[in-house]
Amino acid sequence: MRRVIAISLLAALQAWGELVTWTAPQTEPVHRRLQQTLTVQLNVLKKDTFGTAPPKLDVSFRDASGRLVQASFSGSEGNAGRKLPNLRHGMSATIVGSEQSDTTQANALKAQMEDTGLLSGRLARGQTLETTAGNLDKRPVFEVASFTAESGTSGSNGRRMNAPAENKAIVVLFQPCGNTLQASVTQDRVRSALFSNNDNSFNQALSECSRGGSQFTGEVVGPIDGCPSSEDYFTTYEAIHALMTKDTRWQEARYKMMVLPSNWGGSIGVGTVGGGLTWYDERYVSDPVMYLHEVGHNWRLHHANGPYAYQEYQDTSSSMGYCCDMRCYNFLHSWQLGFSSYFRELSHSEILNSATGISLTIPALGSTAQSGVKILSDNSRSTDAYIVLSFRGTTGYDRHLIGTQYANKVQVSHWDGDNTQDAQPTHLLHTVARDQTILISDTDRVSSRLPTQLKMTVKSGSSSSSVDVLLCAKLLSDDENAPTPCSGGGATAPTTSTSTPPTSVLSEWSSYFESSPAGSSAPVAALGCKGQFCSSMRLRYRTDISFSTATGTRQEVAGDIGSAICQSSQVVTKVTCVNSGSGSGCTLVVECNSPTTGRLSGYQTEMSFFPGSLHATEDSSCPASAVLVGVRCASAQCGQKFLICEEYIAGGSTCVPHCSSLGWNCGDDGCGGSCGTCSSTGTQPSFCHANVGRCVQTGVSKWSSSSSNMSEPNLVASGMGCDGRYCESVQLYLLGISADASNFQRSSWISDNSGARYPWNSGESAKDQIADCPAGTAISFAECSGKYCDNLRFHCAKPLQWTVSTDEPHVTEWFSEESPGRMDCPQGTVVTGVECQAVKTFCLTKCGDYCDNKRLRCRPIYPERTGAAILGVRTNLTSSVAPSPPASTSWWQDSWNTTKNVFSDLISKAGETASAVDGAQQSSLWWAAVFPLGWVMHNVNQ
Repeated sequence: MRRVIAISLLAALQAWGELVTWTAPQTEPVHRRLQQTLTVQLNVLKKDTFGTAPPKLDVSFRDASGRLVQASFSGSEGNAGRKLPNLRHGMSATIVGSEQSDTTQANALKAQMEDTGLLSGRLARGQTLETTAGNLDKRPVFEVASFTAESGTSGSNGRRMNAPAENKAIVVLFQPCGNTLQASVTQDRVRSALFSNNDNSFNQALSECSRGGSQFTGEVVGPIDGCPSSEDYFTTYEAIHALMTKDTRWQEARYKMMVLPSNWGGSIGVGTVGGGLTWYDERYVSDPVMYLHEVGHNWRLHHANGPYAYQEYQDTSSSMGYCCDMRCYNFLHSWQLGFSSYFRELSHSEILNSATGISLTIPALGSTAQSGVKILSDNSRSTDAYIVLSFRGTTGYDRHLIGTQYANKVQVSHWDGDNTQDAQPTHLLHTVARDQTILISDTDRVSSRLPTQLKMTVKSGSSSSSVDVLLCAKLLSDDENAPTPCSGGGATAPTTSTSTPPTSVLSEWSSYFESSPAGSSAPVAALGCKGQFCSSMRLRYRTDISFSTATGTRQEVAGDIGSAICQSSQVVTKVTCVNSGSGSGCTLVVECNSPTTGRLSGYQTEMSFFPGSLHATEDSSCPASAVLVGVRCASAQCGQKFLICEEYIAGGSTCVPHCSSLGWNCGDDGCGGSCGTCSSTGTQPSFCHANVGRCVQTGVSKWSSSSSNMSEPNLVASGMGCDGRYCESVQLYLLGISADASNFQRSSWISDNSGARYPWNSGESAKDQIADCPAGTAISFAECSGKYCDNLRFHCAKPLQWTVSTDEPHVTEWFSEESPGRMDCPQGTVVTGVECQAVKTFCLTKCGDYCDNKRLRCRPIYPERTGAAILGVRTNLTSSVAPSPPASTSWWQDSWNTTKNVFSDLISKAGETASAVDGAQQSSLWWAAVFPLGWVMHNVNQ
């Protein structure tokens, strides 16, 4: 194995303390201009767009006159990170070049330093990309011809977390120059998304990924308003700093995290390379992996790449890969941060010279810190590039890989770094399943794979906590695509089939559609785009593949960037466009199901992005033997896409049950059999959810009343119960489905009337009679205020790994404390809102005071994953939730309600015939007349 230095602009020496140099190609015009030499301190920001263009660095400095100047490295494809040396935020450097004085040329350089796919979404009518870039970013541009710095010069290196660490942060919600944040971006929501310890928060994710070694604490402030002089990220930071500089929370926070409107800045997330500054597009505040990624740049982590430098983000098993599925760090990044370590070091020659090969048992990375294998280039323990082995099982923090192509596979990676401080990308070379043998190929990171003469056999087995591997030398007789296993490997040698694989049968193209394709669903093999931002699509199907509708899952991409990828063993059967309109793009929705015959290979292929130019008409197809398993959006309004395809291996006409492949433990197996049953009785009552094949437990919260509120259950409600006079206590009937802490909000207060109806009312004043959760969320908590729980407010959250329908709600009948004192949403739906019945204007009894009568507003939920992969289904309820039978069984007998309401019934007619006067204008004399009677009734009812 040998190290090959890429023939590119990566001319930097990487070891700590050595010289970092860079020179633009001699063909660049900057060499022919009058040049300046400046010694400056650099601001280095990694701009993550996750789009079709390579990720860019925003490099700036203050010149002698105090101006903030943008540095453009000539010949670097617009400051593409892979073309630049190992830069670090805060480092001192000597740069040689010249300032671009021509406005047109400067704007052209600025456009090159943006992701044009995202920038296109900002174009004003009649404007060019160059004009738009210049209007947004008003900094002067300095073209760099050469660069020199000490890699060890003082700067913001970023904290290395080799021991449990407390990290203090402040989050600022910022509204620049009249651009407002979405109404849903509140302090409550962002605080929960970052700092809570509940499911799917950044803090919970970091604690899991660091094996309990790190956590964040902090404050959320804003929204605050200001108007930076330029729409670039560092100028925006300086404007916020000027507003916050006297705030002790800002001063004390090591990490400053800024949330910006989606129409500001042009990137999805940004982080300084070293230092502690990060910026986030408001649409992605609910994605914990975004924080792991950008804070990862603060900690000097580079991206998780494929074999080549241009394949940035392609290792989606790591949080440093594509956004936005939840992942922890791969082994190399985890090792850099001190969360993992090597358990074995080998040399290249040691393996080649072994007569019997070297046998290893590699522990799963997710559950074992000491879990990596380092293969060095020689016995001297050189600091040259090396190859690393790790096992990605489904235990510990790698539970997030269940249902992905990475689960229970050995990863073979390449790394060029010398120590934990090196901000070098990781390169994923191979993912290898059990009972397979490969020839290990290294990479030159440019365009070629390099033979190593090493071979690896992954032995058969079923454990997800470790795997047995045998390393040996390649044989001269080994076929490149079907090598024989290492001796004693226990793997079957791959066989090359001599028969012709069955020919896939493709339908004709469907008609173009803007929302949903006509006709029935089928496995998709190709997708076409036309119109503004691909506002119209068409599909082509595989008609030779049958599938089960019982296993349906649903993925969405609501922003510019994101992935909608089926879980393992599923194929895309429908693609729709929600909220579409002429030229407005859409929320892309992908529906997935499992084939009933045959199987998928387990290895996915990412096709080239299309259309090649935004708004063009173009089709993209999977290879002949493959089928579509996902779509990745890669530009403004998902106007450009990547298809994710996987080979389909036909298996005759015999139906294959999906219980094992999907991890189902109940429900229809897709072939007329059953995966198991659930019990609605006992200490853990549950029901089988037909779409996910899991036993979903049911429970009931503690009571909320005017004197105390229930403990936060962090589960999704499917019903509500009442107790006491005027339903003075409420509780929630809950499904064992986690509430997503990253998408949490509070409703407004509601009651039977607005304001305070009675002089003795206390607590919060209600403004509404209906509380509807924000779109995509459901009720997870209820709190009371005022006498008899007169006012109600709810916590709303997205069900973790489920999508809540945005259709009109199903509204239940009215209910109160009278038997059975409970109301449930229909099966398959959850509570997304509650309504208080309006109080009667004039009455003595049964007036509906204190929100006595309620009804639920219910919406369906759809799973994003199924079987073992849906981590949002709890295996155990929290201690604050008592087991309760599902809604279809009897609950409890409210025998005392009859007695309690005797006196109310005696005078009901009197209340119904009272004269009509506006209740809000009742005089004090009227209250004096009826109050004694109310007092008597109150005491009788106690």
